[in-house]
Amino acid sequence: MPMSWAYSASQQDGEESLRAVHTALDRGMTLLDTADMYGPFTNELLLGRVLRERRREAFVSTKCGLLVGDQHIVANGRPSYVKRACDASLRRLQSDVIDLYQLHRADPEVPVEETWGAMAELVTAGKVRSLGFCAVGARADRRSGAGIYSATIRQLERVQQVFPVSSVEAELSVWSREALDALVEVQLSHWRELLDEAVPVAAMVGAEYQPFLHTLLLGAQMHYDEVTLLRSRVLTEGVEPLSVDGGARRRPARPVPGPVPGHLAVIMDGNRRWAKVRGLPADQGHRAGMRTAMRLVNAAQRLGIRHVSIYMFSTENWGRSQEEVTALFDAFADWIARGAEWLHGLGVKVRWCGRRDRLDASLASSIALLESMTSHNDVLTLTMCVDYGGREELTAAARGLAAEAVAGTLRPEGIGPADLARHLYVPELPDVDLLIRTCEQRISNFLPWHLAYAELVFDPALWPDFDLARLRDAVDAYAGRGRRFGGNDSLPGQTGRAEPVRAG
Repeated sequence: MPMSWAYSASQQDGEESLRAVHTALDRGMTLLDTADMYGPFTNELLLGRVLRERRREAFVSTKCGLLVGDQHIVANGRPSYVKRACDASLRRLQSDVIDLYQLHRADPEVPVEETWGAMAELVTAGKVRSLGFCAVGARADRRSGAGIYSATIRQLERVQQVFPVSSVEAELSVWSREALDALVEVQLSHWRELLDEAVPVAAMVGAEYQPFLHTLLLGAQMHYDEVTLLRSRVLTEGVEPLSVDGGARRRPARPVPGPVPGHLAVIMDGNRRWAKVRGLPADQGHRAGMRTAMRLVNAAQRLGIRHVSIYMFSTENWGRSQEEVTALFDAFADWIARGAEWLHGLGVKVRWCGRRDRLDASLASSIALLESMTSHNDVLTLTMCVDYGGREELTAAARGLAAEAVAGTLRPEGIGPADLARHLYVPELPDVDLLIRTCEQRISNFLPWHLAYAELVFDPALWPDFDLARLRDAVDAYAGRGRRFGGNDSLPGQTGRAEPVRAG
């Protein structure tokens, strides 16, 4: 919907959009079709302001399956995400039920039957009344609509065996007639064989989008660059991470030749220098660095890395100008606000590592809320190291041990590594397997306890320029190194060491 980002270059006037929706309902229109990715989220919030008063007048359709970050869009079809996304949409729409819940895009890494089964459970739970499917396929050959939608047809064959498909949404306009050439014909002939006898073919309806050519038939002027990018590079089968600014960042096709690090730690250095060489203020460098951090998390979870720790702000960084510190924390707060639901949807558990007593109250509250919201996620754990200093952490841990000794609950001669680990900021944080540092070649007081056995990779790139190819090179280097740890020679990728020390 052009009222929010995704089909327009930016957010539109909220009050004007509200008036447009109210006018549509006043004139007898009933279908309100939205998606959680529009905005993201703002389109559902907009409709929620209308539905709060006029829910009975509208047939509400929304979608799940696409997650939007600062610079990328990814598909997510995991059942756990689908259920969380539905609950979040219900809250934003201020409704207790969704009339039609559609799968925006199938996740190429999750069997579509699993995604559809989770959506069917939402119907059983009374949160959703019917399910729909967004038709999409490769647009390489526009002369053959059947070829374009062949992937959708195959997916429909599979999901129909799980739960009835009530709607199929496809683009239909004077510039995009493939749905007429393929999907309608399929509805009349092929799909009848796929439907359960109890569900007539008439129950599967077609829902068309963009009939007005992205408002061109209405005589409106629009920013078309973003629409072109979305149509040609994002809205295709098997959505990959993308850069909306023009650079496609595809998931590497070749497998990692060996084990991936279980815990990846990153020192993101070079944001200010990146901005300076481009003639930009320092805060733009920090914001670019935050976007790179988001891309790193997405790439790490796709590589199978279970823990990522990022050094975002050190205790020494307070020595910078007040203006820069304020700008840096503003960028950090904006990153949390924009990325919270995206991280949650990916199944990322977020933890804080560092001092909290010197933070702005609103930022501390946002961090605590993010930690709580993601506490049950288990795909990847992201540890954000902010206002962190390794020596301060070890000093605080030593004080904790001393207090136990003074209280008589711990004998000094009985103190072991596990006792000190109990007093670290995040006691359950595992040892680091691989540290990546950009720009410089030092560890800068970062996680000294956990880096005891880590492999180190120093990359000369400025952090905002650190891309997926560089990450892959670092992971490949890790997998190819033989590590002894004082013992016998080991094969590349084998640690040859005992289990890491963790708090008891």
